[in-house]
Amino acid sequence: MVNITEKVNGKTLASLLHFVTGKPLSKCLSDPKTEISFEEYALLSRCLKLLQKQMPLSYILGFREFFSRKFWVNANVLIPRQESELLVEVAVDSIVNDHIFLGKKKIRILELGTGSGAVIISIVLELLKHGIKVNAHASDICPNALSLAKNNARWLGANISFFKGDWFDFYKKGWEKYDLIVVNPPYLGLSHDKYISKENLCFEPKLALYGLDPSIDGMSNYRQIINGLSNKTSDHSLLIMEHGSMQKRQIRSLLKLHQLTNFKEINDLSGLPRLVKVRL
Repeated sequence: MVNITEKVNGKTLASLLHFVTGKPLSKCLSDPKTEISFEEYALLSRCLKLLQKQMPLSYILGFREFFSRKFWVNANVLIPRQESELLVEVAVDSIVNDHIFLGKKKIRILELGTGSGAVIISIVLELLKHGIKVNAHASDICPNALSLAKNNARWLGANISFFKGDWFDFYKKGWEKYDLIVVNPPYLGLSHDKYISKENLCFEPKLALYGLDPSIDGMSNYRQIINGLSNKTSDHSLLIMEHGSMQKRQIRSLLKLHQLTNFKEINDLSGLPRLVKVRL
């Protein structure tokens, strides 16, 4: 392989070669100096130039693996993070093992701010493995994100109804209430600029990072979600929210302010605060 790849780590280079040539990923990993055609070289060069500009590999390839499945992604949605797999794990475990849901013919699930759809699709497909039937809804304010999520759902065979709206805007009076709501809202605040440079988030949509109404502390979306819960959840339902590791105390205070005192705080694999599971 020519020297344009010298500064690229082996796994990234193998992913690009797999993308460009169509050869098995295992082959690209074991033989990164594999011969490629002029056309493939030209495409690889363009990809490497984007990589040098700090564009995330997932945007270049057009997909991201999440919960052992490939999801299409583009610049209209956040790239699904590995730490968000915890949101799926906790949601599935809660439905499977919580006695409150035993005997229910169908579990009604909602994801707010679905983005690529990776979380809700993964939850639905994992519950199907357990023989649990669901009625799943997902919403997002961005029509382009909804279009991508719908494509991912069709591609992976998940039956989900998608709605356009800012949080609960889509919800109609008289609809059945939800047993589980999951959400990973925009939680970056205007005071969190250091996270932008650290994680190279400059390519990802500002709407998905900050929300419609950016706040200093990144808590405005959590306040809107909590305020919008009324009359939309069944008895003893669950709300599971992902949050930034720096927002644990603020989330706790917000819940207590609304008399939501039955909650569990959950750390990720790095030991950082990541989720809160609230019994409503």
